[in-house]
Amino acid sequence: MTDNYVFSTLTKAVKEKSPLRDYFDIAFPNRRSVNSRFRASSGALLVPGQGANPGTMGTAFDNTVRLRLAPEEVPFPVLHGAGKLMGAGGIALVGELSDLSVSSRENLARVAWVFALFTEAFRYPAVLPASLEEALESGLGDADSFVGLAAPGIVEELLQLDDVADAKLYPHLTKPVTVGPIFHGLPIAADADLIHDGTLIELKATLGRSVRGARQDELKTESLLQLIAYGLVDAEDTFSISSLALYSARYGHFEKWDLAELLQELAGRPIDLVEERQRVQDLIKGKWLSPLAFDEKNSTRSSNRGP
Repeated sequence: MTDNYVFSTLTKAVKEKSPLRDYFDIAFPNRRSVNSRFRASSGALLVPGQGANPGTMGTAFDNTVRLRLAPEEVPFPVLHGAGKLMGAGGIALVGELSDLSVSSRENLARVAWVFALFTEAFRYPAVLPASLEEALESGLGDADSFVGLAAPGIVEELLQLDDVADAKLYPHLTKPVTVGPIFHGLPIAADADLIHDGTLIELKATLGRSVRGARQDELKTESLLQLIAYGLVDAEDTFSISSLALYSARYGHFEKWDLAELLQELAGRPIDLVEERQRVQDLIKGKWLSPLAFDEKNSTRSSNRGP
């Protein structure tokens, strides 16, 4: 890893002030029309929040999808979070929980929540979720005890999200799915949610924005740019990604874009995918630390720039 490249994950490189984010803002400024169409194609909020931490709930929903599609493939943050907290016993516990998740829909939801807590322990080791900290202090050690950390309201919300996914997400997954694809050969961590038949799919469980007292789905700039980053980070074309999709779980909203067409609309110019993928690789690897070296004559700084 290059010493002066300080972003540990692709998500952070997109969300924070980084050479990659600077380049995206210069090269792909025309986001407003994409955002407007996304909002227009979405419906009403189907699953409101019930008070649980929104970020933890989003991770838990991701886990329900992963556990349904590939219960034997445990996400890296879950394993490392449990391992850091409980050593070898934590790794064994994760295996027991994975086995338990297939026994019923309720246990699927409970295990998904516990996995989300372990993920938070991995991401933010200095501040453990209170329920997890209490469980460790009280000496909980088996799978049946840990699934009790998911309160009834949390289980109900996850089951509602799963019901909506049955109707709105899984019908799109008609062929084998790559769960948690990892993009190798980078100095930062980059793993997406799903790839299905050349489409990279990101899962979101955000509540959206409040408009005159009602919730409305939205495509945040960071979410759109994260999708683009995943579409461009595969320089070797290992996964043959030709399209992108975002599934908004609380709205049952599945939106799909052709990768090349989306980039061309965002850029306002013709796009060469091979060149763009190499440019993103260079930025991530720190070979080209100033995105301002990009020829701005080719970038459309239009009034159509997104929020």
